[in-house]
Amino acid sequence: MKTSHKSLFRQLLATSLLLGSAFQLAAPVLAAGTPAGTTISNTATATYEDPNNPGTSINATSNQVTITVAKVAGVTVTADPAQDVNSGTIQTGDILNFDFTITNTGNDATTIFIPGAPSSITNGTLSGPLLADLNNDGTFETVIPAAGFTTGNIAADQVIKVRVPVVVGITPSGTNVTVVLGDTGANDNSAGTQNQPDASDGANPNEVRTIAVGGAPANGEREASATQSATVGAVPEVLNGPLNQPDAVGPTNNNDDFTNASITVPAGLAPNALIPDPAPRTFTNTIANGSTTDPVIVSLLPTPPTDPAALPNGTLVTITYNVGETATYSYNPTTGFTFVSGTGTTATDPVKILLTPASPGNTANYQVTIDLPNNTPQLTAFSVPITVFDDLNNDGIIDAATEVPNTTINRLYTGFVRVVKESRILQGTGPAVVAGENVFSQTPKSPAPGNIIEYRITYTNISEAAPSGGTGNVVLNASNLRIVEDGTTGGNNWALDSNSDGIIDTSNVPATAVDSTGGTVTFAPTGDVQGTTAATDVTRYEDTVAGPIAPSTAGTFTFQRRVN
Repeated sequence: MKTSHKSLFRQLLATSLLLGSAFQLAAPVLAAGTPAGTTISNTATATYEDPNNPGTSINATSNQVTITVAKVAGVTVTADPAQDVNSGTIQTGDILNFDFTITNTGNDATTIFIPGAPSSITNGTLSGPLLADLNNDGTFETVIPAAGFTTGNIAADQVIKVRVPVVVGITPSGTNVTVVLGDTGANDNSAGTQNQPDASDGANPNEVRTIAVGGAPANGEREASATQSATVGAVPEVLNGPLNQPDAVGPTNNNDDFTNASITVPAGLAPNALIPDPAPRTFTNTIANGSTTDPVIVSLLPTPPTDPAALPNGTLVTITYNVGETATYSYNPTTGFTFVSGTGTTATDPVKILLTPASPGNTANYQVTIDLPNNTPQLTAFSVPITVFDDLNNDGIIDAATEVPNTTINRLYTGFVRVVKESRILQGTGPAVVAGENVFSQTPKSPAPGNIIEYRITYTNISEAAPSGGTGNVVLNASNLRIVEDGTTGGNNWALDSNSDGIIDTSNVPATAVDSTGGTVTFAPTGDVQGTTAATDVTRYEDTVAGPIAPSTAGTFTFQRRVN
């Protein structure tokens, strides 16, 4: 019978071990080799001739040499790819199953000690006991006690599997979660970690090692280890922006996009007067889950503006998601926002929203109500950044290093169109104009009869314009702007007859009332027809400004009155 090279190598290997050879079983090696106890018999035969009788063979047979293959222990541990239980991107808080394959590479049955815990876990913790699949059928039905577990007889070449369940710790994207099963020193998956002589540290509870059945193996007991890592992927990107624009981009990035809105200013309030009790204003923002695989629960918090002093002390901000979850915060420029009260929320448990992976239903709207304190100045912008984040450690505090926040700004204006009135004096049919009074300014003037007063009203939209390169921001356009100049009411007297001589104190100069943006000017009591008495008797102008006034743009309305 022809013996294969592989069989011969196994026989030689076993024989050398029996004879005290220094052969070292390193991974990968031949699996079990020739079974222990196998008898190898060898008898030599020879032929020779008598020179006196050439051509006639004479046979000779040696004695038989018998060798019994010794018991050789061997064990290897290899790591299978880690499995994310939720099958999505690996994230903080996920449970990963690290499976390891243990193989009896000896040539006889042995029991194998399985530790009750891995020798180390980096960036994670055990989520439960280790489990074993002792018959390699894919079912991890055996729970490994904390003190470890010794299997029954594992035949040569037989494979068992061990599962190490791990909860991913709070780690940034790109961090490795690493598990080591067994302990052979280097623990680096090199050849020196497989099928090594059992260390002299005795029955170390972290080892994966053989325990001989029916006599010690010729090469002593063996141990092995394996290391497996899994990389934490990007935390699901949560987008936070204006209504229906969660991916909006502001002046610099997607953390300074904004929604601008304004409260109503009481009629007749002087421009430098404080607003006694500003009305609250509610914004609606939209968030979205940017992941196509992973759900995420995000928390929402108001955060101080870039300039903490720019938001008044005592400002109240309420975040609402549906009706049943609200949180109200009070602002102090020194200490920031403090939780005041809420429904279904606390200081460490802010408003939370569950977002499914990117698909229909992966967005949600929430409301932010800003209530400015009493005596707030007019024509001022007050910014309240709202930040969403995945609160991984559930402490109600944003950890920007690991919890990937995204911010949108709700900016509340106390009025956003500034109206400034100036005058200058033209000579007309009167005397020369006093030096300096022929230039538009807000300072009082002293015209003489026959001089002309030219009034200029400048209207400016003071709100922030849409940034160049930005998208999705909500800006404030001033629409239906009407400017009324009435010389008989509201403290105005330029169209009255103060000396009762039957002539109003100033007369309209026809064809001088004009709006720089092409607005329409109407007159009362009649019209502005040059050369008619009615034209000079105008007491009221109304300028209907053409089109919306965009943020950061301005226009003027001018008209002239002759001093009678």
